[in-house]
Amino acid sequence: MTLIHDLNPQQAAAVQAVHGPVLVLAGPGSGKTRVLTRRIAYMIEEAGIAPWNILAVTFTNKAAREMGERVEGLLADRFGEPLPGQARRLGGLTIGTFHSICARVLRVETERIGFERNWVIYDTADQLALVRALMREMNFDEKRYSPRAILSRISSQKNELITPDAYEAAGYFEEIAGRVYTRYQDALRANNAMDFDDLLMRTTLLLRRDEEIRVKYQQKWQYLLVDEFQDTNTAQYELLAALAGAPSNNRNLFVVGDEDQCVVAGTLIATPDGARPVEELVAESDQIVAASGHAAAAHGTVERRMVRDYDGDVVVVRTENGRELRATPEHCVFGRFEPRGPYRYVYLMYSADLGYRIGRTGATRTSGEKAYPGFKERLRQERGDAIWLLKACIDAAEAAYWEAYLAAQYGLPTACFYAGDRRLAMGDAQIKQLFHELDTEAAAARLAHDLGLSLAHPHHVPQATIRGGSTRKTIS
Repeated sequence: MTLIHDLNPQQAAAVQAVHGPVLVLAGPGSGKTRVLTRRIAYMIEEAGIAPWNILAVTFTNKAAREMGERVEGLLADRFGEPLPGQARRLGGLTIGTFHSICARVLRVETERIGFERNWVIYDTADQLALVRALMREMNFDEKRYSPRAILSRISSQKNELITPDAYEAAGYFEEIAGRVYTRYQDALRANNAMDFDDLLMRTTLLLRRDEEIRVKYQQKWQYLLVDEFQDTNTAQYELLAALAGAPSNNRNLFVVGDEDQCVVAGTLIATPDGARPVEELVAESDQIVAASGHAAAAHGTVERRMVRDYDGDVVVVRTENGRELRATPEHCVFGRFEPRGPYRYVYLMYSADLGYRIGRTGATRTSGEKAYPGFKERLRQERGDAIWLLKACIDAAEAAYWEAYLAAQYGLPTACFYAGDRRLAMGDAQIKQLFHELDTEAAAARLAHDLGLSLAHPHHVPQATIRGGSTRKTIS
């Protein structure tokens, strides 16, 4: 059995085109990531490329971990299965996020950027505390100039590779943000610290200006593979360009992406003057209100607009109050769940240790006078990692019907993940054995496909944080 035996002709061609630049465009669920992992295995196993000459880049630690596990599974005969608890053994292959890869480079090249070896990374809480301290020193009123908005402005400049020296202010707020930006970078340097945006900016600027370092990493990583290429920002794109080298080089750059992640006509965009259809916005003049990435909203100016024909599905979501949301199937629409009434819900729950199960719960649980979604308590009780709502039912009988039907239809258990001291028929040992003997991953994938769900986008995860929360990010 070969590495391409179950691929279609287009996928097989992408896997086997080892040398030179390759662009793979395909929609969701079409096997883009599978092609990428098969290609890595093919390069090592069939083309004889050294693993340490390969760099694969993803956007999340979870995706990087899963990619490594897939490649290791494909090449188990070469590397051998790791012992329980042992780290992956990929023969020097580098797989990671943009930030984790940049952190590795900067740890090695610390002296080139003028930092001490033990430099630290500030998370969002650290950054916000520093900005607030600097604003107090500079006598800037937090009520007038939001520290989060200023931090967002600093972040956006770094993602465009704009240093304080190159910063240009388009208005008074931008001028204030620029002054804080200068002091902020000075303070980070004094504390021997960087923030996450610095990891990208400093690595990219180092590769740009230092030919010796640039050639070193071009020779180290002669084959670049990038997942979700359409999501790269300026700093990430320029980092890849620096590593790939000039067009006259081999440029063994392989990128996969989805060109249809667009905003369709009729989509309402928030502006300072109210919502407007996206097609009415004019480049280089209109302002929009956007998520800042730091748990706040910020104003931004439309810099350019690209328009093209779209031949595909459009998903329309209509709310009870008459609002209409339009998007392509590749977009996620975030919403807040409001517990109400006597409804009961059938759900799919996931545990990283066990797999997937079907269950049901009431709409609400109460604590004192506060009501909150019942599925959140279920997830907490069972130490689950994610949950998807499958059916909203008018009573317990209907919920019991759909729970039984979906469990039987897809071969998914209804047993709880965690017994603990609860009076369940099975103990934790039997529960673990049950889930390990069932292929709930494949069953959940079939269910998700049939119901139009994305397993990559749960409806709720426990203890989730956004930028601006207090939980520290982890890079690997």
